[in-house]
Amino acid sequence: MTTPTPPSQTRAPQPMPPDRRRLGSVDGVLKSATGDISYHFQSCYSLSLSPDLCRQMARHGCQYIVMMMDVLRLRMDPKVLEAASTRECVDRLRLLLRLVAKAPDCSLALMMRSRIFPPVEPRLVDGMVLNENKVEMTSLVRVAGAEFWINLAFSRQGTQWICVVADIGQPG
Repeated sequence: MTTPTPPSQTRAPQPMPPDRRRLGSVDGVLKSATGDISYHFQSCYSLSLSPDLCRQMARHGCQYIVMMMDVLRLRMDPKVLEAASTRECVDRLRLLLRLVAKAPDCSLALMMRSRIFPPVEPRLVDGMVLNENKVEMTSLVRVAGAEFWINLAFSRQGTQWICVVADIGQPG
């Protein structure tokens, strides 16, 4: 059993060192034909986040999500993602297509077979800026009443943000 330290022996909180600043975050809303899309970006290191960059990344992520969902619903060929993704990322999406096709009661499989294409509605984007060249985000997306969580990771290559990871899951 430990004994509590008497108040006279406790240390006073030390001031925060100057190099440990509060990490930045940016919140905003994108306007869309299907409704507002809230976004939040948080920095993992001492970088002041540009609201314009966060808005641009949220928009870029939503555009990628719409294309990705169209690929997964067999509306577009996976080749449309090649310019904005690594080869490994596109190959994994092709594998996902094959796996979903074998899951008869999966919401995505049902959408693939229905050949009906309701709009993809991103509702929320939550991003993490890992460093000046890496951003990860999670987005809540609705398609015909079904909800999906999509995880994306982007890496800056030159002046372009390239998707290196794209994954989709369904709650519950």
